[in-house]
Amino acid sequence: MPESLSYEELVPRNVELFIANSQKFVQETELSQRIRDWEDTIQPLLLEQEQHVPFDIHTYGDQVISRFPQLNKWYPFAELVAGQPAFEVGRSMLASLQLVNDYTVEISQQPGLEAAVDTMSLRLLTHQQAHKRFQTYTAPSMAQP
Repeated sequence: MPESLSYEELVPRNVELFIANSQKFVQETELSQRIRDWEDTIQPLLLEQEQHVPFDIHTYGDQVISRFPQLNKWYPFAELVAGQPAFEVGRSMLASLQLVNDYTVEISQQPGLEAAVDTMSLRLLTHQQAHKRFQTYTAPSMAQP
């Protein structure tokens, strides 16, 4: 600061600096509180997740496949996961999508998603695991004519 400022000039300037620094402190304090609130919310959820067995998409895929009573018949996803806790349903859903990608199951959705969330059905196409099918797979471009 210039030394040539008078007392009357220094007081308002220092008051303005104090107010600006105070506002910055209040903003940091509010942010810190929001972070603490978020941590307090997420920490129990993370601890709960640690209590569950680790997620293995192949194991869950096998479990989904084992719930199909018949091959080539449509079953509502809700029926296949009935009675499972929410975290298991989510894991089964992810495994089901991988099974669709592997052409092990087919997925279908009834019209009216806006009216009801549970409109997904699955149909088991094969009991053979994808990684075993792909071990013997030969791309058409590689096949001998």
